[in-house]
Amino acid sequence: MIFEWRQDYSVNVKQIDLQHQEILESMHFIYDSLMSKKSPDIINKELEVLMNHANAHFLTEEMYFKEFNYDGAAEHIEAHNKLRRDAGDFVIKIKQVNGDTYEIVFELIDFLENWLVDHLETLDKKYTKCFNEHGLY
Repeated sequence: MIFEWRQDYSVNVKQIDLQHQEILESMHFIYDSLMSKKSPDIINKELEVLMNHANAHFLTEEMYFKEFNYDGAAEHIEAHNKLRRDAGDFVIKIKQVNGDTYEIVFELIDFLENWLVDHLETLDKKYTKCFNEHGLY
């Protein structure tokens, strides 16, 4: 599996780790679809599923930021909003292309993989202590 969960990605919060795993699985599914040359319509639907997973995940984190009065919330929420904007730009680009969207979707998957790994290893790790101190594991 190209987008594989690694234990060092864990933020020690089961619900959030599971959401991260869903996002990685969606990315892997899209990659497999691209490699097997599935139709752009199928890939676009899979991208929609991926973005729904990401948005649900962001809302979960942001709910806990508010509930626990997390100090790093503003920076983290801005990172979420930037990803929403950047991913939205890719989706618009994909919809504007007539026909072959594979190259743009590959760019999006590459962008998301880099973003996700960096985000997991930097920003997400920062809230682990706060969440755990509030009893969230």
